[in-house]
Amino acid sequence: MSSSHTSLAYSTVSTADLSDNCPPPEGTPLFQAYDSKNQRIYVLIQPESHNKKPSKTIILARYKGSELDKEFGRCGIVIYKYSVIYNGILDAYQSLVGQVVHETTGSHLDIIVTTPSGKTTLFAFPLTATQIDRAEFSVHNNAFPENIQINGTAHHQGAMYLTGAIDNSLFIGRYHQRGLFLTKEHPENSASGEKQQGVILRLSPDGKHFYVTSKSGADALYPSFIRQYDSRQLSLMASFGSSYADDLDTLNNQQDILAQTDQVYVALFNPTDEMLSIRRFATGNRLMDSTFIIDEKINLPSQTPDSFATIRLMKTGDYLHAIIYNRAGQLSVFTYDDQVNINRFDATFTAATAKSMRPVFAGNNLYLAFTNPDIGEHRRQVQMQEVSLNLEHYNHTKPTATLSNRKALALSSRIIPDWGLAFLSGSATLVVVALVVTVSVYCYSKKQIASRKQTLKAPPKAP
Repeated sequence: MSSSHTSLAYSTVSTADLSDNCPPPEGTPLFQAYDSKNQRIYVLIQPESHNKKPSKTIILARYKGSELDKEFGRCGIVIYKYSVIYNGILDAYQSLVGQVVHETTGSHLDIIVTTPSGKTTLFAFPLTATQIDRAEFSVHNNAFPENIQINGTAHHQGAMYLTGAIDNSLFIGRYHQRGLFLTKEHPENSASGEKQQGVILRLSPDGKHFYVTSKSGADALYPSFIRQYDSRQLSLMASFGSSYADDLDTLNNQQDILAQTDQVYVALFNPTDEMLSIRRFATGNRLMDSTFIIDEKINLPSQTPDSFATIRLMKTGDYLHAIIYNRAGQLSVFTYDDQVNINRFDATFTAATAKSMRPVFAGNNLYLAFTNPDIGEHRRQVQMQEVSLNLEHYNHTKPTATLSNRKALALSSRIIPDWGLAFLSGSATLVVVALVVTVSVYCYSKKQIASRKQTLKAPPKAP
């Protein structure tokens, strides 16, 4: 297995690239979201307070890669006005989730904020590219019921899909055109006092299904590894890997799902034990692929408790990549050829201040906005970091024969121990040598017999 390391001190965009007429935003990034439809990154920024009074505005910046998208607002920035009631709420509570939503009536960035008291509020920021002056955002206090915790979101065709917990039960929901439709899974857990919650939500490529991983305590009545739902009816279609839940720690880990047409990958990373586990399920029969099991000890740099914020699965060609990122600004990419770890790539870069900040993965790159304090006195400019994931060498499909051979070898290695493979290899060599000797002797003998027959023939008659 090869490995490499890259250190990126600051963003690939320097201040010299921006004119005085288009200065970068200043403040603290609170949340960022990726618009996959338009391939843009939106960053919500709390402005700096120069007079020690809370700012009554919030900044939304749009980036095209690592550069501000100057087609949005003024030089890539739109400033929204705060009302007195919600002044400072976004930077006061760090549990932010959200999505860019495109509807027939327009596009908007929806941010969901959960307060320590359990109150959940939705902030909707309209994304009008031509806005230059200060815009306004809307606040929806009654969009969600009480005591709801939202952990994961996804977007498809104007709807935002949600998962999390309500009354100690896992829930899944769909928020569309200011209307919420949700269902609870196994409300019996409420009586037992055992909390079960949805963590990660990923849509299938066609958007017809979505998959949810969950966390539950040891005493949960219905432990599950991953669930598949119908995206229109929000109905449970299948539970994957319930019999494997006892073998893997689904409570104290970071999780991710990679949903494809015919199969679903699920990754679990335990930061305490530094153990990475990856499983693959067939979407047709919902069975775990017993020929694809990854359980690997990952040696990572020094870490702090609760430092790991993200694990992400990606696939390029026939290669699977597991990406682990922590809040200290450390990134590790592990590349697998079938089940073989063939490469490790490490990088370090400036971490974000707010815990609600998560990196955006787009193509071969990772993006994360941060505040650069070294620009000048009393200036905290926001810049976008662009870090290559080093995946460009693994963006091809291997020949079918090679895949078959590797899978056959992986299967045989589970059935036959190493000493057995060595014995069979040695035996095969002896058989080949014996066969070559036998053929050689046979050919030599045949040649000698033919020669003797030619000698015993009667001489031709004289004319």
